[in-house]
Parts: sequence; structure tokens; C-alpha cells
Amino acid sequence: MEKIKVFCDSTADLNRELYEKYDIGIVPLHVTIADAEYTDTVDIDGSKLTELSKQYNVLPKTSAVSISEYISAFKPYIDEGYKIIHINLSSKLSSCYQNCVLASQELVGLYPVDSYNLSTGSGHLAVTAVEMAREGKSAIEIVDALNEMKMRLDVSFVINKLDNLHKGGRCSSLAALGANLLNLKLVSRLKTVQWE
Repeated sequence: MEKIKVFCDSTADLNRELYEKYDIGIVPLHVTIADAEYTDTVDIDGSKLTELSKQYNVLPKTSAVSISEYISAFKPYIDEGYKIIHINLSSKLSSCYQNCVLASQELVGLYPVDSYNLSTGSGHLAVTAVEMAREGKSAIEIVDALNEMKMRLDVSFVINKLDNLHKGGRCSSLAALGANLLNLKLVSRLKTVQWE
């Protein structure tokens, strides 16, 4: 049976209990807010990010994991004989996947998977990958299954306030004001589609 280690980008948004239960590795993205840079899940979490965003009245910006960071995260496992399956944030939202593919050209045994998703959609794929590895599936079998499965994911989430959508130009001032006054919650649904 192959030794397989599953990783995902920090954007997968699984809770600590799931990361520990499934022994999923995290490769953190970088977050910049008010000219200060943080490492997601290392020196900043969702609560601190929200607090700083309110304090400085700015939206955070993220930057992708570099090729060298992926190599540094995975090489110790590869050297120990592990196959690495890494679930990436959608390639349409970040260059993380492209950087991970470039890292795989230097690390034999690294299998990047473009989740075509974000947040818990990516997290769901990571959990599934671990379950399949525990059943004795090979890395190739798991990657093939994930690439088929990601096409059927249907993920939704609730946006508590529209303030950040307004700041980012995703909704009008009137829509944000009205939704916040009426305490309306936006439910966003992400149905995976194959982008050309």
C-alpha cells in the first residue's frame, strides 16, 4: 500500500478537529492587510482578520503560495517515500494551482488537484482523499476520483453582512445598506463548472 499524505491550501476552511482527525496538511496562503503581511492559519485566523479589516476599514488581500514554498512543504514527505496529493484553491481564483504544478515538475510523487472550488468545497475533496487513502486506494486512483467528483460539487455558504462585498465592488451601497438594515443574509451557491 502506498504511503499517501494529503495537503490542501489554507483556504479549505476545515475546522481544527477535521484537520487533526484526517491528518491533513495545510499550506498557508499569505494575507496582507493595512500594509502588514500575515501567514494564514499561522499568525492570523478568521477572527483576527475580521477585527483588522474593521479596524483599518480595508479588505484583506491574499497572495499565492510560491513554488519554493510548495517544494519546502512537500519535499520532506517525498524524501520519506510518501506520495503527496495536494488540493488547491480553484485555478480561476488564484495561481496556487499553477505554482503547485510547477513544483510537481521537481518533485516526483506530487499530485496537484485543481478543486475548481474554494472553502469547504476544497475541504470536502481533501477529506475524501484521506478516506480513499485509508481504504488502500493508490494516489492515481484517488486523483482520478477527485477530478471526477469535483465536477459534481454543489457548495453554498451564508454571507452574514454585505459590507465587504460592497467594499470590493460586488454589490451597491443601497443593496448593502438595505440588507444590513433588514438583517438579510446572502446565501451564495457555487456549482462547480468546468471553465474553458
